[in-house]
Amino acid sequence: MKAKISKKDINKRFNHILSIDADLIPNLLYFNYPFAYSTRAEGWACDYYEIKNFCLSSGYSPIGKNAQRDLQQKYETKAQKVVASNFFKRETKVKKVNALLLQLINEVINN
Repeated sequence: MKAKISKKDINKRFNHILSIDADLIPNLLYFNYPFAYSTRAEGWACDYYEIKNFCLSSGYSPIGKNAQRDLQQKYETKAQKVVASNFFKRETKVKKVNALLLQLINEVINN
């Protein structure tokens, strides 16, 4: 179950927050679940995913450094192949997809 949290609290809790498009990278997030969400005057604003010591924000009003669409698509294509594969066991898929997600995070942060 997701907890409601303010954007201010997320900013205090994490040094690195990335704004992503969850609809664009469903396979990268396939094995991860949002731990919290924020609202705004109109209602739901965004979900938050914690990956290691990083926070991914996705929704109508996400916060953080923007991850460019082409970069997200690059890693999503790789993750899609892993998730769809019948060759790997679930544990291996989780490790491979999360490694790709960390590569995306590091590339966004270092650019």
